[in-house]
Amino acid sequence: MAVVAGIALGLIPAAPPEAMPSIITSIMVTNIIWGIIAGYGYKLGYDVIPGKGITKGAIWGLAIWVISNIRTVTIMQSHMSPVAITIYLWCGFFALLVYGIVLGALYKK
Repeated sequence: MAVVAGIALGLIPAAPPEAMPSIITSIMVTNIIWGIIAGYGYKLGYDVIPGKGITKGAIWGLAIWVISNIRTVTIMQSHMSPVAITIYLWCGFFALLVYGIVLGALYKK
């Protein structure tokens, strides 16, 4: 999602049109795989995460955000503009917060 926003604002150069379907497909497949891994991690750590229901899920989503997005931005600082980094962080924040809330609402032990 952050990549799409960065391209739309002109902060990240767009790939050639013929490369876009493969890039979009790889991003979708990667996100599905990481979603499954994070969901399994939620299942394993369910008893340790404080709160109930969607609060528990929101805490899990924010924990994933801290681990994944902050780490990625630290690595990418030399390659991204401050505006692109801000967009990346905010898009990741809301995406993973919603992911955690949905996970918390759907998963019942």
